[in-house]
Amino acid sequence: MSALRASREAARYRAQLRRAESYIAELNTFAVRVLLDGRLADPDDFHAFIGMDAVTTAEGRLDFREFELQVEDLVRRKPHLSASRGSLGEPDREAPAASDPSTSPPAEDAHQASGPRAISHPQEES
Repeated sequence: MSALRASREAARYRAQLRRAESYIAELNTFAVRVLLDGRLADPDDFHAFIGMDAVTTAEGRLDFREFELQVEDLVRRKPHLSASRGSLGEPDREAPAASDPSTSPPAEDAHQASGPRAISHPQEES
């Protein structure tokens, strides 16, 4: 009878371990998403080109140093994946350039899109 009890207890601990490992993996994925903010235009590129296995230890911990090295290397090799043209990890802080009306997205409101637009331009005096 004690062998059966030990087997059930071991099964219970294995189930707890699987839940804990799943939770840690979720937390690691969330941490990576937060750390990628402002670095890659599309966070899914991290998973396509690097992957969680490259930045986690055998115990399942996120290796922050390895993460930094991997992301820096990816942006160096593929700069078009970067979120900005600024420094790695820092969003581009320059003021946005004046938008060209011909490249502006259409207005969401149908009334605005179909109606005339009143644009006032200051007159330059000569």
